[in-house]
Amino acid sequence: MRDAKEFRGVDLAKQFPDNKSLWYEFSCAVKYGIVKQLNEDTYRWIGPAQTAPGTEGSLQKDSDQISGDIPYYDWQDNLPVLEHAYKAREFVLVIGPAGSGKTQLVRRFNAMMKRKVREINFSLRTRESHLVGTKGIHEGNTYFIEGILPQSMREGSTLYCDELSAAEPDVLIRLDEALDDRRQLGLKENDGEVVNAHPDWWVVATINPVTYAGVKELPAQIISRFPVRIYLKYPPPDVEMQIVKLHVKEMADRESVELAITLANKLRERADVGDIPYSPTIRETIAFTRLVNQGMNTATVATTVFANVYQQWGEIEAQKVNDLIVSLFGMEKGVQQ
Repeated sequence: MRDAKEFRGVDLAKQFPDNKSLWYEFSCAVKYGIVKQLNEDTYRWIGPAQTAPGTEGSLQKDSDQISGDIPYYDWQDNLPVLEHAYKAREFVLVIGPAGSGKTQLVRRFNAMMKRKVREINFSLRTRESHLVGTKGIHEGNTYFIEGILPQSMREGSTLYCDELSAAEPDVLIRLDEALDDRRQLGLKENDGEVVNAHPDWWVVATINPVTYAGVKELPAQIISRFPVRIYLKYPPPDVEMQIVKLHVKEMADRESVELAITLANKLRERADVGDIPYSPTIRETIAFTRLVNQGMNTATVATTVFANVYQQWGEIEAQKVNDLIVSLFGMEKGVQQ
């Protein structure tokens, strides 16, 4: 669509008859002035123009903006859900296994809506000061350095809380204060100042399922602050191929990529029943495709990308995966230990 100055809607429909994600993004592009409708069925690509409703008045720094070219295949139709949740100012919790596209979904949506995003990745090392702010000293004078939470509240930007369930209880308590219906945050660290959230402030959080090793359960009080819940799962093989193609435009060996996707799905099935300790993500199939494009032996790439990680659990676990690689790719292709 972007390669042509003008195009017809009917031609787009013929080329992509069943792509719901494309048609949703196309409607948003028209809505926000990225694509201009010239007449009943003729459009012109003009690029990003006006600011989407709900972002007026927020601080726009180029370094904080997310590119609108983020590849994302919305096979579960979650982008419309996010749009309705944003318009209703309801906070969203995205649940899904590692590498299922949680972060890509959040970034893609905010890029489409031209919304500024403040991101924080929670871990055991995340402290209140990272979220709320801390005192600084300059030439003998103290001053307050705002954290990401009050910054996003003042701006009305999107606060993206990645791996929220990894946060420590004291950090969750401060976040919960801002998430309640008052949308306020008391800064005891700054002489008790109260920050009132901009009307456009919106929060999206992502978590892995608690079945993942080391993942803690979110307190019920925090879960209740995110009434819109989206569950992402690994896609079926045909959809995974489409996702890989979004990231790798040319494939030197499509047949081997199909085998890699089959391998990944078989490993995920085994991980689901506890037969192996790790479930490969879509990142692995993308990495496999890129390495094969570099001319590497396909079975060697399969071992490097998919099998070697299991060595950390011992030779027996790694051999299970190597046996599966042999059955799919064949010994004649040179599986290496």
